[in-house]
Amino acid sequence: MSWSRVHLITLGLALILAVALPSDTAFAGSSESCQSYAGSNACRKKGVVNVSSSEWNARVWSTMKNPTISIDTIGESWWTARETCNGNITGQVEYDGEVEYNDSEFWDVSVHLKHSCGGTRLGWSMGNHDFHESGYTHIYPYKEYPMAI
Repeated sequence: MSWSRVHLITLGLALILAVALPSDTAFAGSSESCQSYAGSNACRKKGVVNVSSSEWNARVWSTMKNPTISIDTIGESWWTARETCNGNITGQVEYDGEVEYNDSEFWDVSVHLKHSCGGTRLGWSMGNHDFHESGYTHIYPYKEYPMAI
């Protein structure tokens, strides 16, 4: 795939906004779940953002909060960005796991071009999060989020 200057500029702006905006704003089209872990809450969030008529983003976020603590590893064991049209998969990208060490959060954003669709188009962000702290069971909770794009 060849990237035009417009796509590179759009990607650059999307990444700047993702970094500059607070997490709750950057993940406005999203779903979060938390569970008690290591004296805090291991929270996982997946999100989808309808960027334009031709592009969308899939987002992932893992965090330890209430209270915020750093743990040995935090991130994703795997995640997938998927596009469907009328329930049929029209595009899918799978990502290997990635973690941060001795940190309280991990996040990532992927940018995708929309496929043509004559019906209901959904963007999906899905996969297993990765939380581990010494002395506690290593957990990999699953989360998915679909949204019309």
